[in-house]
Amino acid sequence: MAAGLERSPEGTRLRLALGGYLGIGRSVDGSGKPVLTLEGELDLYGAPEIEKALEAIGPDVAEVIVDVRGLTFVDSSGIRSLLQGGKARRARGGRLVCIARRGGKVREMLDLTGAEAVLDIRDGYLPDA
Repeated sequence: MAAGLERSPEGTRLRLALGGYLGIGRSVDGSGKPVLTLEGELDLYGAPEIEKALEAIGPDVAEVIVDVRGLTFVDSSGIRSLLQGGKARRARGGRLVCIARRGGKVREMLDLTGAEAVLDIRDGYLPDA
């Protein structure tokens, strides 16, 4: 299967070269904060799409929520894209909240890399928590 990209106002679905996919859902929580919901595999092929999605939110938004509980795989490229997004928010006085299932493989990768130094990692999300 060839890699391909499908975009809609609700999100992006990237078909990866080896048959996997990365879904990026876009929404807003009850308090108006932007939420990116990731599904599938976040690797070298999908990392640029995450970076674009985070940049598209704009520099004036202080807090961005990225829900990674739907990811089945993440590699170092995916972790790097999340860390870059977190660093960019911090540089402007904001934060990137990463929702990751405790005990899950993605959370394990975040913990192993020390991502909590840059990301606000949580098990779940409550607005203004």
